[in-house]
Amino acid sequence: MGGTPAGGDMSKAGPEAGDEHYEVVIIGSGLSGTLMAARLGEVGIQTLVVEAGSDATDNLDAFHGASIKIPSAPFPPRVDGPGRDLSDPSGEPVGRPVVLSLNRESWLDPRQSYYIQSGPLPFASCYERLVGGTTRSWMGISLRMLPSDFRMRERFGQFTDWPIDYRTLSPWYDAAEVALSVSGEAAEQSYAGIEFASGYAYPQPPLAPSWFDGEVRRRLSGLQLDGIDVTVRGTPSARRSRTATGAPACEGSSSCIPLCPTGARFSPLTMLAAAQKTGKVTVASGWVASRLHMGEGGMIEKVSLIRSDASGLKRQVRADRFIVAANAIESVRLLMMSRGGGNPEEGLANTSGQLGRNLMDHPMLVSWGLMPEPVGAYRGPLATSGIESFRDGDFRRTRSAFRTEIGNTGWNFPIGDPDTTTLDLIRGTNCSGLNPGHEALAGSALTHRLANLLSRQFHLSFELEQSPQESNRVTLSDQCDGLGLPRPAIAYDMCAYTRAGFFHAADISAQIHAQLGSIDFTNRNSTHPASIDIGPDAGGRPRRVRYFGAGHIGGTFRMGESARSSVVDKWQRSWDHRNLFIVGSGTFPTFGTSNPSLTIAALCLRTVDHVINEWNA
Repeated sequence: MGGTPAGGDMSKAGPEAGDEHYEVVIIGSGLSGTLMAARLGEVGIQTLVVEAGSDATDNLDAFHGASIKIPSAPFPPRVDGPGRDLSDPSGEPVGRPVVLSLNRESWLDPRQSYYIQSGPLPFASCYERLVGGTTRSWMGISLRMLPSDFRMRERFGQFTDWPIDYRTLSPWYDAAEVALSVSGEAAEQSYAGIEFASGYAYPQPPLAPSWFDGEVRRRLSGLQLDGIDVTVRGTPSARRSRTATGAPACEGSSSCIPLCPTGARFSPLTMLAAAQKTGKVTVASGWVASRLHMGEGGMIEKVSLIRSDASGLKRQVRADRFIVAANAIESVRLLMMSRGGGNPEEGLANTSGQLGRNLMDHPMLVSWGLMPEPVGAYRGPLATSGIESFRDGDFRRTRSAFRTEIGNTGWNFPIGDPDTTTLDLIRGTNCSGLNPGHEALAGSALTHRLANLLSRQFHLSFELEQSPQESNRVTLSDQCDGLGLPRPAIAYDMCAYTRAGFFHAADISAQIHAQLGSIDFTNRNSTHPASIDIGPDAGGRPRRVRYFGAGHIGGTFRMGESARSSVVDKWQRSWDHRNLFIVGSGTFPTFGTSNPSLTIAALCLRTVDHVINEWNA
């Protein structure tokens, strides 16, 4: 078998060393890569996990010193420099997108934005590049996709169908919920065609609803909008609701993004540690995969790696099978840098011409309001319930579906509270809209006003299904990172189907605010570059709303029934290269409305089981 022993440190090997050889090489150490590595290690398959980013631990000092407390703040490299400006991605060996690069001044500036964007709209979702990936700072929401999400063309005449259906994936959802220690209740989640095996129970009981969840449930009870019953349901979450041996339970912190203070939320680092304990899994952090090399018969024979420091080290690693698990953008970037496949101008695994196309997200409409009395704002975790009533229906023939997440963090997400309102009341400004008299307060007057205002805040996030569009795509730009590798170029827009969903979500939001008796502070005439026109309101006034990225990036190497129209098959195996698997939400043909992590996990557990069965055949 040869090569670096399991648990070894590739960074200590010199450039003169021979090629390592492993049975499996996994590129990317996020949710997909760690789940698959752990399973491969369990059955004794020698596996190398390659990660471009560092294995740095969470850095609270960096988080506390950051100018804005974004999810990237605790992780290296620092996203803001001495003058609080964004670091130049051309000088970063492991560049990454951050939300600070999406404002009017920076989203089209290659000196600030890692993405090289051409629009017409900004792509507004980001990710981490470090050991554990973006799941180091995720919310933990673990919803199943609906049966209809897999059959959009069959049911509604839209888009395409998956090569698998809900029933095929259902036992793997069960396995994924066990792997992630998901809390929930099967009876509450049995809606819109979702079925569970007889007697099935989630690994953890459901999280307790927040005080505000109960208020929303009570005030919306019996409400129908557009003929649909508005129902509040608990949200399944990959965090422990009860303490186990050596494993703490969730304590309800509302600041658990980016860091869970108790460790109750599932972390890929735990899974990766378990993989390494098998003695069969090596983790090589700080190595950037720059090219996959194709050999005879279209088989991938090795990967070229570059050390992400000033050493200049380069390596090549051979394997019997390769799994690309970088994410829906970085995986495409690697495959496109690996020219020489069936479509040599656009990289490996691309005889279909679909590689990089159909980029999707869950663009979000966020609305926020002030209740007439305190509702327990800033008591978490971030979201414990949602309104799932508009995830499905015959309306999907003409407009997108959405789910509504009930936020427990006041106005933190939309405007950065409690900081923004606090500064307004100290300085006499009115950025929040809560200080129209421009009062400058101090002492008990300040604390009393803050206690009154902050405790009454809430927000709702409407996460919309996005259409797969071939013109929404990832390619390679002529701008490079600090290693001289091309950065991702992104073209992004929203079609009429998705925009119609925004129009409907805005109307539903207004009706919910009216039913709750809240004052709606949502900005309906945004000038932010990530804004779209959604048509006039009931009074004929134009509406332009800002959309937010959900951090759910997918669709760029879709699975399908044919090599002519898809990049991978139902096992997430490349049609063009039999020993290459490309995994993650990039394989989703359609995106539905559920956060993708649980479906990513279910698909990857199914795929790795298939790999193992082939190995033993």
